[in-house]
Formats: sequence, structure tokens, C-alpha cells
Amino acid sequence: MIYQALDVPMKDGRIHALELTARTRDEASEDIMADQIEEEIQNEVKAHKILIYGKGTKTMPMCGFTRETMQFFDKYGYPYELIDVLSQPAKREALTKITKWPTLPKVFIDGTFYGDTDVLDPMAAKGEIEPLLKKAFGK
Repeated sequence: MIYQALDVPMKDGRIHALELTARTRDEASEDIMADQIEEEIQNEVKAHKILIYGKGTKTMPMCGFTRETMQFFDKYGYPYELIDVLSQPAKREALTKITKWPTLPKVFIDGTFYGDTDVLDPMAAKGEIEPLLKKAFGK
């Protein structure tokens, strides 16, 4: 069990518990782990101008949608990173929570989430992708 202490001690200096939660140490550890995964995701998004969270690797995509997303960016000639989350269910869950997008791949451009090619293809048809990428890469 975990106790949450009051911020202000009582007059006699004792600290009293505000509430007793039904969380176990394992649940608290899971929360810490989730926070660490979210921080890891934030760092990855900051480190790459184009970031794809998908299934597989650049040399061996494990999903047709991941391959389609790679082909989408290949035609623009800008470097991108693909992070394989197929074997990382906790990271996939964190990504879904962060993006409110249930499926893979998940694409970030210059720190902003754009979904997948269902969103990117219409943007490309309107001529919105090239300027977005030029801006991201400072060109």
C-alpha cells in the first residue's frame, strides 16, 4: 500500500497520511515505467525531424502500412527514422495514449503528430507536405 503524505506537517511536527490508496508497489512501478516510456518517446520525437513508429525495420518492414509510409517519405528524399514497436507493447500503448491514434504506423514531423498515410496522402495531394518538410529541415 502507498500513503500520500500531507505537504504541511502538523503543529507537533508529525506528518499524517492524507489517503491510503489501493495501489501496490507493482502498480506504482508500472506508473514509473509508463512515465519513463513517455519521456523516451518525447526524446525520440525531438531527435528526429521525421519519425515513424511502425512494425519492423527499414530493411525489413513487418507491415504493409509501415512499408507504405516508408515509400511515402522515400519519394521526398529527406532522412527519416523508423522505430520498431512491434515487440514493445508498453510503448505501443503509450503512443496510443499520447496520440489518441489506435493504429500503426504513427508519424511525427518536426515534433508534431500527423497520423499515417491516411492523413499524409491528402496533405500531399494539396501540396502541403513539401513545404512542411522544407520547414522542418530548414530549407
